[in-house]
Amino acid sequence: MTVEPIAVSVPELGPSLGRLATPPSHDSSSWADLDAIRYQLVTDIFELAGRARAAADPRQRITALGADGWSAAWDRAVASSAESLVRGIDARLLSAAIEARMPRRRKRAVAVAPAEARAILVRLGAGAGPLLTALDALRQEGTAAEGATTEAWERALTTAARRLEAAWISLEEAVKREQSGWSSEIERIRSWHRPWWPVLVVGSLLFGTAIYFGLVIGGFLPAPEWLRPLVTWWWEIF
Repeated sequence: MTVEPIAVSVPELGPSLGRLATPPSHDSSSWADLDAIRYQLVTDIFELAGRARAAADPRQRITALGADGWSAAWDRAVASSAESLVRGIDARLLSAAIEARMPRRRKRAVAVAPAEARAILVRLGAGAGPLLTALDALRQEGTAAEGATTEAWERALTTAARRLEAAWISLEEAVKREQSGWSSEIERIRSWHRPWWPVLVVGSLLFGTAIYFGLVIGGFLPAPEWLRPLVTWWWEIF
């Protein structure tokens, strides 16, 4: 019995990637460098497709463009987006602190905490549920590709590409929500003022001390022993 070789055709993924491959005009309002990250994500996927097309063995083609490679590329994109966004938030928080003339110790404290940075990472990747489902289907179709054709696997590839585009759009929207949420914190820091109580306490002490010395020197209060030489000297001069 002769086993026919598997016919694996790697489809063109560009059209299925949609705005990932052909994005809209640059959004200068973003605090994260999403253009560079999007470009790297598309490059990673195209490199996977290139390695798959270059593979001589059909099974190697399926492995080269498998779900693990897609998942790794997406995880890198989410991590890079979160890191870039945190840098953008930190820069704006520090700028607001400088504008408010915060002390150095308080300036250091306004940076995004590590726990919050991890939460941002989770929130940016939260919209990838459909993508992960599509990658599971891609993994299953790659494992089940034992017939003479792999049409189901090829369809799973294009579906994964469309879901990757949708996940990226969700990430962009999550970045906008983060910016909106952090804007109030930035404005709060910008409107910070030094507390008045130290000024009031020190001023009260100085004012009270001045009144006391005035009463002693004026003879309205008895001078303590340690202050008597100064009071005597003052009276001799004036």
